[in-house]
Amino acid sequence: MTMSFARRTLLEKLSAGPKELSPKYPPLKWALAEGYAEVRGDRYAITGAGSAALAEALMDPALRMAVSKMLPRLGAKKLCRQSSSTEEAVIDGGGYLYFIEPGHRAFPPVSARLLIEHGYLAGQGDGLFPDSSQTFVVARHG
Repeated sequence: MTMSFARRTLLEKLSAGPKELSPKYPPLKWALAEGYAEVRGDRYAITGAGSAALAEALMDPALRMAVSKMLPRLGAKKLCRQSSSTEEAVIDGGGYLYFIEPGHRAFPPVSARLLIEHGYLAGQGDGLFPDSSQTFVVARHG
């Protein structure tokens, strides 16, 4: 989602705590209409939907692509990884190649790493060493 600088700045201010603002301020009107802000007494505060919209607006473009395009490819399937010394694995996958099971279809290493690092995929603790995983499932949806 793209968000204007003024709208993003408003949500950032509200995320720090309730604020007194002019009800005529256009970004505030937008935030109230979208359900991203609410009235609390004589102040305005961010809502859960507003926090989620702000997080998405601040999201790295590569992560946004991984969440919107690659995460849905997994569904109820598992993402598996295997150690590899190929150039793609070393540069993009941190020493791993990734694939979807069932079907053993390749999965982009950069997307896999981003989804794992940001908690969209949860390890199943089935790795060779403690606190390591070879298999991941969807932990949360974008």
